[in-house]
Amino acid sequence: MLNAQTEPDTVKPKQPDTVNPKVPDTMLRSNSTVSEISAKYQQKEMPKPLTLEKVFPVIGNYVSASDPSVVNIRLDETSKSWIIVSGLPQGNIKAMLMRSPAVYKIPAQKSESGTDIPEGTLIFTPDVNALHICIGKPFEFANPGIVFEQTTTPEKPANKKDKKPEAWTYSGSKQDVMTTARQ
Repeated sequence: MLNAQTEPDTVKPKQPDTVNPKVPDTMLRSNSTVSEISAKYQQKEMPKPLTLEKVFPVIGNYVSASDPSVVNIRLDETSKSWIIVSGLPQGNIKAMLMRSPAVYKIPAQKSESGTDIPEGTLIFTPDVNALHICIGKPFEFANPGIVFEQTTTPEKPANKKDKKPEAWTYSGSKQDVMTTARQ
């Protein structure tokens, strides 16, 4: 021990017998199995978090080449499987998710003004950011896209009074919304 009465030259620090007595000698040697396993596995980058736009790609604003008005699609606040489409001539309509990510059935409903809106189909194609809406043809569960195909039907005699209204269609492309951070 070193204190004020002893001289520093007489006290020698104790040298350890081994380099690290707590770690066994076998651990200090290189372990080939551990290095082989470590070489095979590399740490991967964490995936980006899912955003609402990735889960529901149909959400957004759409513009048609033939119609300058903007169609807006947003999630219903009460149920995530329903969307609200606004900006159509029929008024605000609701659509129900049938197939993920973007095939929706438009059930028959009444608009806010009280007019009847027939059943229809809404399909969003994420690859090309295209929205297709057809109102007036029933939803086809087996092949929802068939309602958008142009089919020729033979003309019926004009004396029939039971005439169905023609289907209304809309095709538009998604607007890219640029967001900038305020500084």
